[in-house]
Amino acid sequence: MKHRQQFILAIATLVVTTVTARSGDPACNNHGTLVGGVCVCDVGFTGPTCSSCAPNYYNYPNCTFCAASTTCNNHGACNSLGGCNCFTGFAGPNCSQCAANYYNYPTCTFCLASTTCNGHGTCNTLGGCNCLTGFAGPNCNQCAADYYNYPNCTFCLASTTCNGHGTCNSLGGCNCSTGFTGPNCSSCAANYYNYPNCTFCLASTTCNGHGTCNTLGGCNCFTGYAGVGCSQCAPGYQGYPNCVPCANNPNADMNGDAAQNVNDITAMVMALLDPATFSSTYPSVPLLRGDLNCDGILNGLDIRGFVQLLTGA
Repeated sequence: MKHRQQFILAIATLVVTTVTARSGDPACNNHGTLVGGVCVCDVGFTGPTCSSCAPNYYNYPNCTFCAASTTCNNHGACNSLGGCNCFTGFAGPNCSQCAANYYNYPTCTFCLASTTCNGHGTCNTLGGCNCLTGFAGPNCNQCAADYYNYPNCTFCLASTTCNGHGTCNSLGGCNCSTGFTGPNCSSCAANYYNYPNCTFCLASTTCNGHGTCNTLGGCNCFTGYAGVGCSQCAPGYQGYPNCVPCANNPNADMNGDAAQNVNDITAMVMALLDPATFSSTYPSVPLLRGDLNCDGILNGLDIRGFVQLLTGA
């Protein structure tokens, strides 16, 4: 009898439970189980009849889970559909990547070459600028070393651009040193000669008005003048600065062959040491032709002038 009563009780309990606990019950809007007349809502639903979404669940009746700290990776906010509205710079369903023109997740730094890099560089993977040649700075807003005149940033290196004869100016051009000219200081300025030496020569001053400047920046003296600056009379001339020929019209042609060269050395030595033999050997040559200092006598003081005429020094 006892076992029969226990069996009947078990059957009764099962029937009651079946009647009073129905999952997905319409009374709970199909989002919960009715237990003893009370709705036990499914996960994501709440309310007496499970007719709204629980906290962090959105878009009834879908009630999609969304927690900004996890679903949106702290880079966005949950919207009414349970999706993520990403903060500026972030993108993707879960804000787990950088948006266009933002770099280096999760930092997502903004970089747009035309503005961030001022059009003088490209954005790198960190959101910084890789500047083009000639530009520098975090935003490529200045010229790099040896580049001048932002935003042109023209290259100039004095040793090469200016050929070592000038300095770079603020425009990236050359300020040439004295005596040099041209965009790259690669030629001599007016009155300077013999690049790259560029020696100054002005006939009226350097040559004292008694000669012309030659290609080396030295003086080619007029007839009758001599010296580095044509500042003295040539041998056989006297009275600087007029420098007129001496009375005997002296010159270095001591052997009478109408030329002044090394062949006259023997005759000149003979004239100095043995005037009589000289006169008999060269009867057509006056002894005082060798009086190159114009003092009226032939002696050792004339040797310097003789050498000058032979060597052109």
